[in-house]
Amino acid sequence: MPFFSVIIPTFNADKSLQRCLISIIDQTDSDIEIIIQDGRSTDNTQLVARNIGDDRIKIFSEPDSGIYDAMNKAIARSSGTWLLFLGSDDYLFSSAVLADMRNKLSHITARLVYGDVKMAGDTPWAKSGTVYRGETPLPELLSHNYSHQAVFYHRQVFDDGHRYKTPYRICADYDFNLLCTAKYKVCYVPVIVSVFVGGGVSSVQDDPVFAKDKWMNTIRYFGNKLKGPDFAPFKKAFKNAAKGFLAQLELSHAYSAYALYLRHKFGKRKR
Repeated sequence: MPFFSVIIPTFNADKSLQRCLISIIDQTDSDIEIIIQDGRSTDNTQLVARNIGDDRIKIFSEPDSGIYDAMNKAIARSSGTWLLFLGSDDYLFSSAVLADMRNKLSHITARLVYGDVKMAGDTPWAKSGTVYRGETPLPELLSHNYSHQAVFYHRQVFDDGHRYKTPYRICADYDFNLLCTAKYKVCYVPVIVSVFVGGGVSSVQDDPVFAKDKWMNTIRYFGNKLKGPDFAPFKKAFKNAAKGFLAQLELSHAYSAYALYLRHKFGKRKR
């Protein structure tokens, strides 16, 4: 069983994939499997991967319903203890990143461990050249996701049956990180893991389905953990979530959401 599984979902990525793959095979820690889950590319994506000539690279090509469906398929094929997901245009920051992370992960009991990314290109949330985004405690996570290209998931998370929700075509990783943070111990390490290349789907498009569900899911996942005063800025979101639960006849969740709203509005729990 390799220590790392690095999963790369691809579709027509022949212009950028080589840089991504070389950043992985050049790692000083070689205990890696690399899974390319390709969505039947019509360009030379598969040829680029084969020409690297490294037997740690496994290529699978089949239709998928989007990035997260491809990632779910790759999870089922992976065997590593820790899983890392990279976009085909992203790449590891240095050749020692995985060796550094292996040393840290071997002494950590958390099941989600995240670091930082260096930005290459502007996005709505960070400028090119900056390091994004440091430690993200729970209240901040409700507004800012971890950098997915810097998150290591322990195999247990997936053995427990958790997968990316494919209806969320852009933000399923955000939803997944919320779920994992609610269920597992999480740890931040001050390591620049990868270079995130701005301009991809997740940095320029919205996800209206996730936006509709986000706060209801947040309450489902975290429940009473949202009672603390640090969550008061989200009281209107809790109120709107209560309305959403009522529309779906989820009465117990509706009550919980409205109780959170009242608690943060008036500073005490509804009696």
